[in-house]
Amino acid sequence: MDLQATEKLQPCYNILMTQACGIKLNIRISKKSNIYIFFLCQFNDAFEGVRSVNNVQEAKLKSNLNKQNIAENIGDLKKKLERSSSDHAFELLERLNSLPIKDLKWNDPLASQVISDKSKLVQNLDETSEKSFMEPFNKMQVRVPSNIRNICTNFVESFHDDDMESLPRKLSHDNSWKENKATLANVVKDILGSLKSIWMNPAFYAEFARDQSEGTYVTDVIVPLIRATLNQLPIKKYAFLSSAERQSLASADRRGRGKQPDIMFLEMCREKIYELMYIECSRLICTDRKKKDDEVKLWREMNDGMRYVYKSCRPVRNEFGILGIQVAGDMMHLNILIKDDDDIHRLFHLRSVKIPVRPCNEKEDVLQFVEALLLLRNIMIVNISLLFHSSGIRSERLKKRSSSSNITVTTPEHPSMDEE
Repeated sequence: MDLQATEKLQPCYNILMTQACGIKLNIRISKKSNIYIFFLCQFNDAFEGVRSVNNVQEAKLKSNLNKQNIAENIGDLKKKLERSSSDHAFELLERLNSLPIKDLKWNDPLASQVISDKSKLVQNLDETSEKSFMEPFNKMQVRVPSNIRNICTNFVESFHDDDMESLPRKLSHDNSWKENKATLANVVKDILGSLKSIWMNPAFYAEFARDQSEGTYVTDVIVPLIRATLNQLPIKKYAFLSSAERQSLASADRRGRGKQPDIMFLEMCREKIYELMYIECSRLICTDRKKKDDEVKLWREMNDGMRYVYKSCRPVRNEFGILGIQVAGDMMHLNILIKDDDDIHRLFHLRSVKIPVRPCNEKEDVLQFVEALLLLRNIMIVNISLLFHSSGIRSERLKKRSSSSNITVTTPEHPSMDEE
């Protein structure tokens, strides 16, 4: 029952309580009267509970906008672009100078010095500048091998027929798969094995999907698919997937109180745990508000994760990235945040694919979903390599310089995101 419904019952409740008080004044109280009073007490507790939850929700939705922080961030971003020698920097600076800063909101990545490829700032660049900005994104694209297409096709068609131990080598994004076709094929078999189990689960059929909670969706669908995707990574002894909504170390380090992503992929390097991927999930039936809130929460977590990594080591810029997955209903959005040579964080939206949670004959949907997961694995392998081959911060002087450099990027606080 929501607050609006309970408030409509408030007048009736007041009358009933008055009558209940009258009953209590009588010396002899019947069994029926006791039940009557008990019901009213329970209603009172429920009403106060709903009202309290509503008050908390209202507090979470209030945006704590800090215009001064946003203005400072834009000023710092302009300075970085002025110093940059990149082909896209001059045009971005021109467009940024003409942007009405007062209209920027806290949930716009630009307000936190994150330039998104979805922003009009990037989409309106000329061809040369856009190519320069999108270079890291373009280098990550790889063509899916023909045998993977055949495996996906065979899986769909035959479904109804039957009810690292050491330091990895240094890698980089160069439009190539980091594993051979046989290894990729084994990974795909594991993914499709998980998908087969999901397809056989009636909980996600159309008639039951609306009743399933976010926890069920995460546990029975998302986690098995991600585990299958990241199984047998080069340094598996030092990596693990956390689905316990544990507090983010990166977020806690930056804000004093950590967010709790639905899922994180963590990697231990030089006796320190790094958060290399964040996942935010909704129920299978998802509201537009939830989609937007999770999108904002995700890039903020990625931003904190990037700062946390560079606070203690120096992986190659324009290469190393923090991955983020948003599961919104039956759609999966794969994103990555990188730090470029100008100390600017760039957010790229790598893939948006449908999650085939139910048996289907759409071979292309299955192929695109598998391809997105393989891309996730490929990028993660490179990121792990870059992290292990990164140089550490060797002196307090450099550590202080790193801290002061990162402090300039101030993400405006927002209670609704931090308390989730």
